[in-house]
Amino acid sequence: MTVQIIRTNDGSDTYYCPHANEHYHSVHGAITESLHVFITNGLLQCTKRSVSVLEVGFGTGLNALLTCIQALKQQIQINYTAIEKNPLCSDELSALNYGKLLGPEAGIWFSAIHECRWNITAPIHAGFILHKQTGDINNMTLSGMYDVVYYDAFSPGAQPEMWTGHIFSNLFNHMLPGAVFTTYSAKGAVRRLLQSAGFTVHRLSGPAGKREMLNAIKP
Repeated sequence: MTVQIIRTNDGSDTYYCPHANEHYHSVHGAITESLHVFITNGLLQCTKRSVSVLEVGFGTGLNALLTCIQALKQQIQINYTAIEKNPLCSDELSALNYGKLLGPEAGIWFSAIHECRWNITAPIHAGFILHKQTGDINNMTLSGMYDVVYYDAFSPGAQPEMWTGHIFSNLFNHMLPGAVFTTYSAKGAVRRLLQSAGFTVHRLSGPAGKREMLNAIKP
């Protein structure tokens, strides 16, 4: 894919993908959005000291980096699995400014996150173990059981094949009781599909520039 780097309103970078006519993160603030949707309303809703996270749509790796930072900040152990069908190349990733904004240690971790090989489990630091997996969740067999799911595919309008009852049911079956599913999308069709899969779904206040988002719990 050909992508174009964009500076968002909070000073953090993202990419625009002309093929999908989508940005990887909100133009109102990439870091701001990720913190609100995936950290505050996802990871931090889980009270366990050892947390298994699944991310669908690894993209720039920003969600993984922010989770890596929280593992140390919260003194918890995180096992993080990320699925990506179309990984960005190393030059595209190294151009992003997350390490500069989040501090030298974060910069080291961001490099480590992207330098570790795909389909291999690798420790980024003692509290954060990463497994990046290439593939399409539509035809993948999930093997883990998860406490938190970050759903960060391109929007339903751009990638309708990524927002289906089949996928949500598959995720539901691989989530532990009380597990949290979180996404930036607030579409009514997405909410209904999540409910049909068995989730209890909540509309929450969205990040900057977006009125609402969805959070779903496995009973």
